[in-house]
Amino acid sequence: MNKKRIISISVIIVFVVYIATSLFLINKKPDISKVSKAQQISEYTKPAVVRIYSGVAVKWNYRPISSVYYDSTLYQFDSNVIQFLKENQYYTYLVYQGSGAVISPNGYIVTNAHVVQLMKMEDTQLKAMIYLDVCTKLAKFFNDKYNTNFTAEGLYALIRNYLAIDGINRLTKVYLPGGGEAVDGEVKSYGAPTGEGKDVAVIKIEKTNLSSVILGDSEKTQLQDNILVFGYPAAADSQLLSKESELVVTITDGKVSATDKKSTQGAPVLQINAAATHGNSGGPVVDDDGNVIGLLTFRSENNSKETQGFNFVVPVNTVKEFVSQAGAKNEEGNVNKLYKEGLQLYWSGYYKDALAKFEAVQRLNSNQSEIKKLISDCQQKSSQSKILWSKYKKIAIGTDVLALICIVAMIYFGFIQDKKRKNNNEEDVKVIKTEDDKKLLEKEIDKDANSKNNINNNVVSLEETKNLSKNIKARLYAISGPLEGRVIEFEGEPITIGRDPRFCKLVFSQDYLEIGRKHCTISYNSEEKNFQLEDNGSENGTFLGNGERVNSSEKKYLKSGDSFYLSSGEYLFEVWLE
Repeated sequence: MNKKRIISISVIIVFVVYIATSLFLINKKPDISKVSKAQQISEYTKPAVVRIYSGVAVKWNYRPISSVYYDSTLYQFDSNVIQFLKENQYYTYLVYQGSGAVISPNGYIVTNAHVVQLMKMEDTQLKAMIYLDVCTKLAKFFNDKYNTNFTAEGLYALIRNYLAIDGINRLTKVYLPGGGEAVDGEVKSYGAPTGEGKDVAVIKIEKTNLSSVILGDSEKTQLQDNILVFGYPAAADSQLLSKESELVVTITDGKVSATDKKSTQGAPVLQINAAATHGNSGGPVVDDDGNVIGLLTFRSENNSKETQGFNFVVPVNTVKEFVSQAGAKNEEGNVNKLYKEGLQLYWSGYYKDALAKFEAVQRLNSNQSEIKKLISDCQQKSSQSKILWSKYKKIAIGTDVLALICIVAMIYFGFIQDKKRKNNNEEDVKVIKTEDDKKLLEKEIDKDANSKNNINNNVVSLEETKNLSKNIKARLYAISGPLEGRVIEFEGEPITIGRDPRFCKLVFSQDYLEIGRKHCTISYNSEEKNFQLEDNGSENGTFLGNGERVNSSEKKYLKSGDSFYLSSGEYLFEVWLE
């Protein structure tokens, strides 16, 4: 093997290895295999799970009973009722709490109907609940203070004509994970509370760029499928925990226990064995694919005590009916995409690239759950960050193409070119084997002799041409401008063009200020049969016919038929050999 082929093969191997490595690196995806499926789904879902408070604020007006029937005991009773009202600034609150899931970036949320039922309850029924609530609170106040045995029903009978409702304000507040102020919610569609039908409601808040969940298909749910339940159980609101902990999502796991059960009204429900309690109501139940299969609704109770492991779920296909009624659209937005990509990069050790994703999320939604902590972690670990080659994909593809071109060139240089030369050498060798071959060779020799005679004749012709060349004239033509039509023949001296007649052979009048005093010089070289153009430092320039400006420090060579102009195309010249 010759040296040229060895060099070609070595270079080809280098470029092939480069291309293979490049393609591998730019197509390498973040490896999140060390992160469990449950953790992935939990982190993706948490930012879309919200806490909901829905209820009424009631203002009271009390007319003392002793003002009608004076009695020292009644007077003392009135004093305690007034003390209770003053301590509460004459307001009491009847509030239900639950969980919900954001289903669109523009603020649509699904939850249970019973979580927001006070928003839809008729006034008569609502007032009855309000009186029962305030009397229950008053009974506790008296019993704690005097160790009595007042009941809510007994107090209601005593004060119902004296304690009057002065105003009712219905309100729903939604708290997004990650903190921030409570956001007002408006009920857009409403099913019916537990025990009356489909326990689903859709709420709208005025927010954008929210994380959202995807609603799956409960028809595909199978017995013993793995599930995760997200929410804010009241049992987790311990007095030992900080206020911020109230907005930290609780996640429990379990399996689907039954898929073919129905409520007393015939509505389908799913049964799960995951732990849940009050406050979890309306929270999303998510499958192994990260899709919502339903909303937690009611629990099995025995003697008013919760029985864990027997919790029920409104199937997501039922939830979708109310989503359509509300005019909402279930979709993911940019925040979902950026946050998920950021987490995958973070888990894989690409901290710098994850930081860019998380900062983009923060610009869209500053209250995104966990975002500040993730940004801080990425900043601290940036020195340990891996290189994400896929972001250099365009550059890599460009260099791969160049490497491929080099490979083709090496193949040609090392193999094809040598083969052609070998074939040509074989054609030049004439092997005489027969008498016919000898005669054919003699004919080719005669042809070569004739060719030599022709060459000699051509030499004579060239001499004649040389003599004829002495009659060729080099001329400069003014094509446009005030000198149009002028023709000057080169007589061995350069021709200068400008406004100063002392130096110029072609002279413009003094009115043409765009033309320099000694604008440019054009000369003819009879030996090279070309023209040389020089600019004499003119202010407005000398240009070739193609628009290229002639620098004052260089010469431009023109051939017969070429053109140039001064200042603008209005002053055009051509050079010719004739």
